[in-house]
Amino acid sequence: MKEYKEGSRFYDDLRSWHKKLDNQRELRASLRRSSSLVDVYMSVGFRDLLKTVKYMDARNSESVFQSLAVIAGLASYVKNNDESQSFASQMGQAKQGQRPIMSELRFRRLMSIETPEALYRELRRAIKLADGSINLNSLAKDVMQWFKEQNFKRLGRVPATGVKSTLPVRWSIEYYDAIAPNETNASEEK
Repeated sequence: MKEYKEGSRFYDDLRSWHKKLDNQRELRASLRRSSSLVDVYMSVGFRDLLKTVKYMDARNSESVFQSLAVIAGLASYVKNNDESQSFASQMGQAKQGQRPIMSELRFRRLMSIETPEALYRELRRAIKLADGSINLNSLAKDVMQWFKEQNFKRLGRVPATGVKSTLPVRWSIEYYDAIAPNETNASEEK
């Protein structure tokens, strides 16, 4: 699976396509009615994304096809594309000055997911926990990374990358870095 860097054509196209969901509500509705990835595959919203990013050649790569389906389905729940922080950092942010948006238990469960369907389901819940305010490009990058790492596992290989580049490690660092200021503030208030 080819890597797409921030600022690449894919992320620009994803942003534009996401805005299109606001103007063409039938695209968003087709994705929101999808209760499974198979439903997403059959939706007009997903077909529209495939046309938008046809250069990704999803027809010839199962992991690209599936990752784009997960991204399309999730994008339909994103109300505000908040690019101020990474997805994992956003999950660690305090909601209304209290606990993180996503609890540690739920976050651990998210990091241990092994199927595309479960990934879609848990990330959809995460977006709802954040009231639809998520960094869509960060989420898309993470979904593609998840599929890349699953391919390595399936092939019995280890990615030749640094420690911080594996998704669970990077997510942990970002999530707990976001929680750390909240814990400091809570202990100072006591």
